[in-house]
Amino acid sequence: MIEHGFISKSFDDEKCILTANSEKLASIIEDSDNFDEAISGLEKMDSYLN
Repeated sequence: MIEHGFISKSFDDEKCILTANSEKLASIIEDSDNFDEAISGLEKMDSYLN
């Protein structure tokens, strides 16, 4: 996801900060025939980030 620009990775001191590109993620979800799969993937990613 980082490689394709959906997630950005940066560092603040020694902390790793991940930031989602909401516009890019939304465009994939809106154009996808697999809306439920996209939501499931985002929920799984959110559980890892939290």
